[in-house]
Amino acid sequence: MKAIFPRFFGNSTGSSRQIRRSSPIGGRGAGSGTEAYQALESRRLLAVIWVPDGVNKTFTLTGDTVGQTVIVLDTPGVTSSINIDTDGDGALDVFLDSQLFFGIPEFDHYVFHMAGGDDRVEFRLMNNLNSGERDLKVWGGDTGGMNLLVDANGFDIQQSDFNVRMLGTKGNDFFQGEFNAIYGSDVDVDVTFREGNDQMYYLLRGPIMNSTFDSYMSGAKGVDTENVFIQRQALIDNSHLSFIADTHSGNDAISVCINSSDIRNGSTMRYVANAHGDNDALNFRLNAGVSTDSSVSLVGNLGSGNDAFVSTLGYDNFVNDATAKASFVVNAGAGDDSLLVIPFTLQGKDAVLNGEVEYVLNGNAGNDTVNFSTQDQFGGTLANLRLGATGRYLVEINGDSGDDTINAVVDIDAGSNANGLVYGRIRGGSGADRISFYGSDRAGVNYGTLGRFLINGNSGDDVFSLLFNDPQGEVPLWLLSL
Repeated sequence: MKAIFPRFFGNSTGSSRQIRRSSPIGGRGAGSGTEAYQALESRRLLAVIWVPDGVNKTFTLTGDTVGQTVIVLDTPGVTSSINIDTDGDGALDVFLDSQLFFGIPEFDHYVFHMAGGDDRVEFRLMNNLNSGERDLKVWGGDTGGMNLLVDANGFDIQQSDFNVRMLGTKGNDFFQGEFNAIYGSDVDVDVTFREGNDQMYYLLRGPIMNSTFDSYMSGAKGVDTENVFIQRQALIDNSHLSFIADTHSGNDAISVCINSSDIRNGSTMRYVANAHGDNDALNFRLNAGVSTDSSVSLVGNLGSGNDAFVSTLGYDNFVNDATAKASFVVNAGAGDDSLLVIPFTLQGKDAVLNGEVEYVLNGNAGNDTVNFSTQDQFGGTLANLRLGATGRYLVEINGDSGDDTINAVVDIDAGSNANGLVYGRIRGGSGADRISFYGSDRAGVNYGTLGRFLINGNSGDDVFSLLFNDPQGEVPLWLLSL
């Protein structure tokens, strides 16, 4: 019997790099006349070792302390092509310094132990993944940086499990994940960064239906960033998306942009940001229709430091069903923080809210500034909030301790249904606060158990600037408690 090895190309001269073969452990079926892959042999070039295991459908690579580049072109149901830079120059010079595997069976599991240096790993689908499994683990060393790209490459993930685990280096690391359509599948991404200025980037550009998508990012010392972009083509139907970012120390930045055409049929989208000290920034933009028992939620815990939060809520494509909800809860933490909430419209129309929108903004300790408005200030038109019969708009702003500045505009459009509900409370907290408020109700909507929009300065020498517009004549519509 003799071992059967995958075909590969190395240095074209065949002289400067020798490949040492280990003892053969695979074989040919006796008398079969066809090659049968079993366990493939390990291979070594310089200090790089790779072990293709055809029995367990696993490809394992152990690098060295010099930067390596590995590119996987995965064609589900057909084959896996793996190009490995082996001379440590970080570049793929095909037929000169790389090893290219092809004609081997597809692998389900990839394990890359990159021992150090500036490493780059790319994983690209070359066909739809249907009723399969992919498990990618990439571990970085202590030195250098890690660059990991996972790209569906225009192909779908269907009725499959797709898992990614990454452990970064102590240098500057980068993770990029790009996904197309996901049907009936579970996608799970877990990235742990260590020291350094690290970046995480997502692009979701296709429908996600009957699926789950879970992402966890953990940072450490350094300036960490996460950017999540969900394109308009990413219809979310009967699916659950969860993103959690723990950035830890450093001036970290998180940006989330959701442009989905619709989030529907019991779908949930949750984003949790936990920052731990220093001056952090959180930008959350929602311009998506939310309907039929579905919800979008943000929890931002910004920690100590002078942090900034910006929320832009699109009026062109809104929370449009009685069973739909969008919730934004921000705890700014200690420090002189800035919080801005403002809607926008590109079509110049008032938002019609039939579901529930909730904002809870807590300045916590420090001299905080909060600017809040229901009027579009960006789109060039003065679009307002219009409540449908089942619309509910809840806003609570707490300055908490410190000398806070709160500027709020709550303008209820005349076209609102009188059964629409507004629940509003502004509290300055302790300290010498400055509260500026403009309120207008041109429809005479419902104010729930409070019966009024409550403004309370609490303790301290507070300064108020108030303007009320109440065409319904229900004076006092707004209740002021000094």
